[in-house]
Amino acid sequence: MIQNYDGMRKGRNKWEIIHDVLKVLAEKKNQKKTRIMQRANLDWNSFHRYFKFLIEENFIAENTQECYEITGKGKELHDRLTFFNDMKL
Repeated sequence: MIQNYDGMRKGRNKWEIIHDVLKVLAEKKNQKKTRIMQRANLDWNSFHRYFKFLIEENFIAENTQECYEITGKGKELHDRLTFFNDMKL
């Protein structure tokens, strides 16, 4: 398993990637797209695919000019994904 400096691994499934993006936003509010992409260890194309989904489904929202934060719905999803991730053996 390959990990980056934040402990997020490569070769993740889509829910692990979504969880990593939400985790970045749960740790610190008001982050720009580039910083979220870097901390979630995603390339630009993959990032935009997942980011678009998260925006459209109201899991994250733009709160100031080009800065984003996790919504209540996103926090709930983050908590559920964390729970299931912790259950893995």
